[in-house]
Amino acid sequence: MATHMACLGCPVGTEQEYVDLAMSAAADAMRFECADGFYLRWADGAGAELWVQGAGDELFGMNPHFAGRGRMRVSLTTAVARADDSPLDGARHVWVDPTEAGDGLFPLVFDLPNARLAPERGLCTVQIAAFAEQIACWPNEDSFHAAPAELALAAEAFIPLGLWTDGEPGSTGLFTGRVLEVRRLRNALGGGDYFALLVKTLGGTVDVVTPCEGIDPDVGCIVKVEAWLSARVVTGLGAQV
Repeated sequence: MATHMACLGCPVGTEQEYVDLAMSAAADAMRFECADGFYLRWADGAGAELWVQGAGDELFGMNPHFAGRGRMRVSLTTAVARADDSPLDGARHVWVDPTEAGDGLFPLVFDLPNARLAPERGLCTVQIAAFAEQIACWPNEDSFHAAPAELALAAEAFIPLGLWTDGEPGSTGLFTGRVLEVRRLRNALGGGDYFALLVKTLGGTVDVVTPCEGIDPDVGCIVKVEAWLSARVVTGLGAQV
């Protein structure tokens, strides 16, 4: 299973390597103030982002994100807080492709790297980065449907795995989709290569990032992805592009 940092080309293996990466990111970052401290956003221009958290003179956390072209229209319904969150972590419960009745295609929970800068409720468009913990691909829809599977899924489907729990809701999803774009990128800070895929799935498009080893994706192939979901509000209330 790939780590979230490895999905973005930052193969950190120890706590010290993580701290060193955060310090390097913080040294060349844009600062965003909020009520509980500040965020420092490092971005390499190709999509990779590292959001370092701090307050006063202290840095105490970092989350990765990938800024791509994926878009989903959602209704933010509830802010989600978890027991082990830092003061600047945060997640949202949403309905994807909302209706006037107050529901939508399916519910979902995702984390936000800038949670204290994002709205808690309202209609907006988000960009979701899926950090692949497991990924498989098939050259076309026929081969996808012919493959043995424990769970039969449509070629474009989305299951909010993080809501299938008795505990705190998690920011994870299992989805299938069609690859619209493939880019092989190198993280300018972490030094590792990774794939960035634009995937059309149920409810919109999602940016998938994954290490290059073990897959050979191409435009038009079908992918099945189990992933941690990070999102940013890009249009609507409180948008921070």
